[in-house]
Amino acid sequence: MNAPVLTCDAVSLHFGGVSALRDVSFALAPGEIVGLIGPNGAGKSSLINCLTGFYVPQEGVVTVADRDISGLDPRQVALLGVSRTFQQAESLSGMGAADVMMLGRDRFLPSGFAAYAFGWPPARKAERAARQVVEGLAADLGIAEVVRRNTAYENLPYGVRKLVDLGRALACEPEILLMDEPAAGLTSDEKAVMSDVIARIRDTMGIAQLLVDHDLAFVSALAQRLVVLDAGAVIATGPNDVVLADPRVIDSYIGRPDTDTTPLEEHA
Repeated sequence: MNAPVLTCDAVSLHFGGVSALRDVSFALAPGEIVGLIGPNGAGKSSLINCLTGFYVPQEGVVTVADRDISGLDPRQVALLGVSRTFQQAESLSGMGAADVMMLGRDRFLPSGFAAYAFGWPPARKAERAARQVVEGLAADLGIAEVVRRNTAYENLPYGVRKLVDLGRALACEPEILLMDEPAAGLTSDEKAVMSDVIARIRDTMGIAQLLVDHDLAFVSALAQRLVVLDAGAVIATGPNDVVLADPRVIDSYIGRPDTDTTPLEEHA
C-alpha cells in the first residue's frame, strides 16, 4: 500500500460513561476505497465525526499527511483536503442546488463580505471560476439542469439530493472523501448511478475514500478492503472475502436479525 494520506491511530471517544469508539486504528491510501461496516450504533458516524473535526477524541491521534488534526475544527480539517457527505443534510434546506455545491468552493474564495458587496474584482473573478468548477462537476454527476436552475434543495428527489451533497463535497477538491451512507434510501437504479459515480471518483480523481453503508453488496463491489466496527471497536479488517467470512463479523453483523443490511446474494 502507498503511504497513507489519512491515519487513525488508537482513537477512543467517550460520552460521559459511554464509549462510542475504543482504540480504533486504520489508514487510507491515495486512490483507495475502504469500506467501513458494522451494525447500527457501532460507532461509524462517530468515527467520521472524529475524522472531520466535529468530535475531538479523548485518546489517540488522527493524522492527514503526517499532521495531527485531532484538535482542529471542521473548516480547518476541510482546508487540509478532507471532505465528507452526510446521511441526511436537512440543514441545506432553503438553499438552491448550485448554492449547496458552492459551499464546497469556500476554501478557494476570498473571505469577507466587503470583497463581494463592493465588487472587488479579484473576488468576482474567483466566484466566476468557482461557478465554472461547480457547473463542470454537476455535468459529471448528471445534475447539470437542477444546478443551472438552482432548484431548491428540499424540492429535489432524494437521490438527486445525495448527488448534490456529493457535488458539494467534491467541489472542495479533496484528497480524502468520507461518505456516510451514500446509498441509504436509494432505489436500485439510483444505487447503480451512485456506485458508478464513486468508481469514477476513484479511477479519475485518485481520491482516497472511506465508504460507510449498510448495503454490503454496494460496499463490497467498490471497496478494496473492509474495516468492521462493533460496539465502537474494530473486530476485523482486511480483504473483503476474508472479512465477510470472519465468524466474528458473521456473528456480530451479517447474521444478526436486527441489522439493516442487504444480503450479498440479492446482488449476485
